[in-house]
Amino acid sequence: MFYGIELFKNPADLESLQPFFYREADVQVEPMADVQAEPMADVQAEPMADVQAEPMADVQAEPPVDVLAEPPKKRSNEWFEPHQKDTLFWCVFAGVFGVSEYLLIHNKYANREWEEKQNMIVAFSKSSSELRKTNHKITLGNIKEMMSEYMTSQTTITLLGLVGLSVHYKTQIYLMDDTKGIQYVYTPETYSHQCFIFRDRTVKGKYRLFMGDDAPKPLFSLDSIARPLRAVSTYKREELVHIAAEVNVVLGEKDKKEDIYRRISEHVAWL
Repeated sequence: MFYGIELFKNPADLESLQPFFYREADVQVEPMADVQAEPMADVQAEPMADVQAEPMADVQAEPPVDVLAEPPKKRSNEWFEPHQKDTLFWCVFAGVFGVSEYLLIHNKYANREWEEKQNMIVAFSKSSSELRKTNHKITLGNIKEMMSEYMTSQTTITLLGLVGLSVHYKTQIYLMDDTKGIQYVYTPETYSHQCFIFRDRTVKGKYRLFMGDDAPKPLFSLDSIARPLRAVSTYKREELVHIAAEVNVVLGEKDKKEDIYRRISEHVAWL
């Protein structure tokens, strides 16, 4: 047991303790230094600048565009150029359904092309009589060849395949080559659309759709896809000279009728 600074090992030693009374006067406490806090600086907050919010511009939301499958609006000197491999097919499609419908397909172009061709196969399997009523002479063999073409993947639709498109979509198609000055015209028995499709001057197998306000200047129309010119015996020499001038074929003064015909035939070949 401890008491103060003394140690008591024997309880009997507790009897030696003397009474003790604590008095505050007996304890001397050193006074604390008089520390005065420095007065705080009189900091006045600067008045906030009077900022006035600028009035918001009166913005009116544009109404949503109603996208419909309709023929494209024709504006002067404008062209539509598809980016798919078969630009000829898609030029016809855009001419019939409109560019807006073409854009709605997004990245499903291969599927849509297949669907359109399947629809033609079904329609012509039921009745192919309309194919024989165009301005191009079509045989049963041509129809079978056409159906086979629609069933397989082609780099570009053929001149024969365009006959089916013109009939199925009831569209008169002008396939034009302004470099050579020639055109093929596909005219079904009845039609409600016209398409003016031009061959690209630099890239083989590429086409673009004319969308101007006025129809383009007509070119020399070839007789048929099977035979661009009639038989040589049906022409006079003067007629062939005139045709040569239309399609930009340079002739010699002494060229014979057969030579003129041959040179024109080589020039107008749709290669």
